Amino acid sequence: SSVPPPKRYIWTRAGQEVRPSDRVRIVREANTIILIIHPTEPQDQGEYILRVENEIGEVTCRTTLTLQGNNRMDFVYSVVR
Repeated sequence: SSVPPPKRYIWTRAGQEVRPSDRVRIVREANTIILIIHPTEPQDQGEYILRVENEIGEVTCRTTLTLQGNNRMDFVYSVVR
């Protein structure tokens, strides 16, 4: 059986919704939710939580972004449901 697609999904960090900007993109491809931060900056560090809801229920996934030194990099995290 197939999994129903997400009806609602939200990324948060430090209790605040992560919203698209010139450096942040949130992409949905079928049942995959992708968070892209390019380039990263020190204030981007921390725990990111994705909450996904559909008619079956709700699930959350967590990941942590940590930067070493002053390195700037791309951050891409995808979740398939």
